[in-house]
Amino acid sequence: MSILSFFRKKEDELSILLDIGNGSINGAIVLFTKNKIPRFIFTGEVPFSIPLQPSAPELSAEMKILLNKILDYLIKNGLSKMTFAKKIEKVLVTFSSPWFALKTKHINLVQQNYFLITKDFLDDIIEKEKKVFEKLLSGEDSPNKSFEIVEKSIVHTKINGYEMSNSLGRKTKNFDAYLCLSVVGKSTIDIVHNAILKNSHIPADMVSIHTFPVVSFIVVRDIFSANSDFIIMDITGEVTDLTLVEDNVVIKSISMPSGRNFIIRQIAKKLDLSAEIAESNLHLYAEGKLDEKTKIQIQTILLDVEKEWSIYLESAIQEFSSQKNIPSTVYLTVDSDVAPIYKDFLSLVKTDSTAEFRKNMNLIHINKETLSHFYETQTEVEVNEFMAILAVFYNKLFQDK
Repeated sequence: MSILSFFRKKEDELSILLDIGNGSINGAIVLFTKNKIPRFIFTGEVPFSIPLQPSAPELSAEMKILLNKILDYLIKNGLSKMTFAKKIEKVLVTFSSPWFALKTKHINLVQQNYFLITKDFLDDIIEKEKKVFEKLLSGEDSPNKSFEIVEKSIVHTKINGYEMSNSLGRKTKNFDAYLCLSVVGKSTIDIVHNAILKNSHIPADMVSIHTFPVVSFIVVRDIFSANSDFIIMDITGEVTDLTLVEDNVVIKSISMPSGRNFIIRQIAKKLDLSAEIAESNLHLYAEGKLDEKTKIQIQTILLDVEKEWSIYLESAIQEFSSQKNIPSTVYLTVDSDVAPIYKDFLSLVKTDSTAEFRKNMNLIHINKETLSHFYETQTEVEVNEFMAILAVFYNKLFQDK
């Protein structure tokens, strides 16, 4: 092999994408190619148990089992679908709640004399804020070693009051920026790295870890958003995550303890059914295939679910409003079978503190249809919006290499 061919930029890359949530783990094998949209080769999903709300140790133990299960399934079944020989090279992992903590810090430095913005200058700011965040999480004087920073980047910088996409090499007396930091428990990251190594032989340095709110923010910002202020609402199995974005900066993320699985639990409880039968009834309800009696029963249950979910939503909106005005544009990601339910929840007229927010809301549902022209796939390969968002995000990184 010649030296030139060894250092030549790679034209394609086969990767595994994993979205670790609280209701399920989604996975996919995707081919990324220069100057092309990503191609899905194979996908899979494994759900967490629904009947009980497990403790943190129980959730971690189940996550470990399911992660090994999805990786084994993807590799054993997915690679056989390929029409060419190629090994998996990298893995992209995203975490949803409750696996991460996220913080955005506003940094404003003003000095009498000009100072130079260098990489070392920015790295020093990041390192100092990283230690502050770690101490905050640990509640101790020394940094908590049980967490790992998975995302740390300075975004939206201003030099002397002017917005700059690249501040390196600039001199200024006034430096204004936002720093985004996110952490995941070290034990959780170890579970992920060990499972990936065991099933694919891919080492930790070939694994890229992110949080879903940051990934979805980047995709929405780059593809969908016509303005710089918006809210991302991600409804998962156990929780609803809301991310407030102002001036294209993630300002705050709030997690509401209610999601799709709460609906299933309530159906199971009120109708005295197993979680599996309750979930099946939810599917039939979404498809309009239930008998009239059961349909009315579920509609009654949903009225109670909405009341509780709306209390959490009101609390979140009030917390957001302490920052600035609430953006009217809301981007929704949610499983397709409950998407109409939550859309109905949000369309209700209320007299509480969310009344104005609901009245002015421009709700945009990001689903696999709205994302379909950003990827390609075989007819038999099912791609949900969460995997599509990951593929769009990683394709941007791949194309920029």
